Amino acid sequence: MLPLGPALVIKLLVWTLAFALFARATARSLAGSAEAARQPLLKVLLGALVGSKLLHALTFPALLFDEPARAVLLVASGDSVPGALIGARLALGFSGGLGGTLADRLLPGTAIALVVLHLGAALWALRGSDFGAPTDLPWGVDFGDGVARHPVMFYEAAFLCLAWMSQRSLGHGSMIAGVRADTFLVVYLSSLAALAYLKPPFRVAALPEIFLPMAHAYAGFATAEQLAILLAGAVLARGLVLASRKPP
Repeated sequence: MLPLGPALVIKLLVWTLAFALFARATARSLAGSAEAARQPLLKVLLGALVGSKLLHALTFPALLFDEPARAVLLVASGDSVPGALIGARLALGFSGGLGGTLADRLLPGTAIALVVLHLGAALWALRGSDFGAPTDLPWGVDFGDGVARHPVMFYEAAFLCLAWMSQRSLGHGSMIAGVRADTFLVVYLSSLAALAYLKPPFRVAALPEIFLPMAHAYAGFATAEQLAILLAGAVLARGLVLASRKPP
């Protein structure tokens, strides 16, 4: 297992790469309309940041009761991908008619960045919340503690590709703006909620962690991430059903 310092450096580098690829893909998608999208895009980035940190803290509430300096460090260095996506989608909801169009245009860059983050998570698996429960399956991975574990981050990357194909299968005809992005989010977020059951605390006691405490299961049923995904998924799915009844 990597020492804390190198793990944080690697994580910062991976996140920087993911953001750079997101920015490049988004610049291409917004070519010709970047000026009009500038303010909504700033709202999206702010919403993603707030959503990521807030949902991370709620998923690991013990962080909030740690020593102040350590709590600030752990909250600042931690992140929640579902929280970022939900926060960004909420921000787009306050962007008027441009919200749906912008959501669709941000989709390629978002998918690329998420793939990078999921694959990069293998580099700091035991220093974050991405390591899986022990498994006897032949594709189990030893992340440095001598135990073969579910490579949950690779599962998440695979389901992300499935979510991408699901929105691509909608065809290239006219449709209501935002439908592609919301279809992607429903499929992808649902997979994250299900795969979380392959992580502690559901199948195995957490390692003696230095970097993070165990995720808290509210009512013994689900973490804050899973509950947020269920709520957001229900709202988005309802929107897709209503959109399917309207002419494009």
